[in-house]
Amino acid sequence: MEPYNIDLSGRILTIQPLHDGSFKVIESGHEVGRLFPETNELGTVWTSFGLIDHDEAQKIGNLIEKN
Repeated sequence: MEPYNIDLSGRILTIQPLHDGSFKVIESGHEVGRLFPETNELGTVWTSFGLIDHDEAQKIGNLIEKN
């Protein structure tokens, strides 16, 4: 799975899809966290580990879904 870039309000983040279905988030060459999508009847909720807060995880997750 190839990494790709997204633009989060002027911040360029590299997204590395992982084999377990999660996504590594990299900024300026450093991993800032991992996102895990959880789908339920209301849609997809993104759980984060690392330096990414809940609201930012949802925004990044929405951009991942569009990619």
